[in-house]
Amino acid sequence: VNYAGQPGSFFPPYENPTFAISNVPDLEDDPEGAYLTDRLTDYAIEFLADHQEAPFFLFLSHYAVHTPLQSRPELAELFESRAPQTDEGTAFVPESTYGMTRQRQDHAVYAGMIASADESMRRIDAALDSLGLADRTIVVFTSDNGGLSTLAGDRRWAPTSNLPLRAGKGFLYEGGIRIPLIIRDPSGPRGLVVNTPGTTDDLFPTLLSLAGLTTGADVDGEDLSAEWTGGATSERALYWHFPHYHGSGNRPSGAIRMGDYKLVEWFEDGRTELYDLAGDPEERNDIATKLQDRTAAMRGALHAWRAATGAQMPSPNPAYTIQPAEQH
Repeated sequence: VNYAGQPGSFFPPYENPTFAISNVPDLEDDPEGAYLTDRLTDYAIEFLADHQEAPFFLFLSHYAVHTPLQSRPELAELFESRAPQTDEGTAFVPESTYGMTRQRQDHAVYAGMIASADESMRRIDAALDSLGLADRTIVVFTSDNGGLSTLAGDRRWAPTSNLPLRAGKGFLYEGGIRIPLIIRDPSGPRGLVVNTPGTTDDLFPTLLSLAGLTTGADVDGEDLSAEWTGGATSERALYWHFPHYHGSGNRPSGAIRMGDYKLVEWFEDGRTELYDLAGDPEERNDIATKLQDRTAAMRGALHAWRAATGAQMPSPNPAYTIQPAEQH
């Protein structure tokens, strides 16, 4: 059993001697040259073949792409030859809160890891076709956060960029929380682009609805399939709660989105920022002081949501002194 959000290694025996909870013991006897993303895909395809005669649910959560940054060597070499050769001094810029954000895509190992994840999806799609399952299987492709593009302080090994979106994993700016969501519904339209915001909480009621089932109880999230089956989703606020520090450089914070407006609140000092995502998806123009009534209303709604859900809040450490270099 692996208790970490990352493997010890992407190569056999998939272990890290200094971080034992990240080891992947079930595959430790794989031969030299095996790659974890490929092996997890092998198991997924075996599962499809074994369960093709009955209803099934397959949840394939690749460790990729995640640290440790390890690609199959031939893919790393391929992308190294394609990486743009530019001045290293322009690769990172300071994030206004605290940290450095990567500005370009030139990390060959990271690209190789993405290529393996893409190949995994191609293989699974091909297996569904060959097994005659494609026309009766719903496929969802999504992620849990934006790419790791920002690191605390002046560390500069974050492997990817989310431009034009701001910051990345760990942050409540769009680079950290806007993720891909692709749903293939065999009975639905092809190529439909839905601009209504959703969250991963919506997947449970959506999949139940597409399968002709009901939850039988109140659940978080909404049925997104209404967007392509003739119904309509409600206009709702979306909330985020991040009450701790993160290696990306993000500080304890919360956010709320209502329509095209998003408010970010910083817990250390109560500072708020407001952005109009329709006209400013890069979140560079803070309009909190210009729209004070909207800012106050959204902040109040965020506080009410935290109170209603019993969200835990951080407590100040009386022994901690903010150093000048860390002030923002």
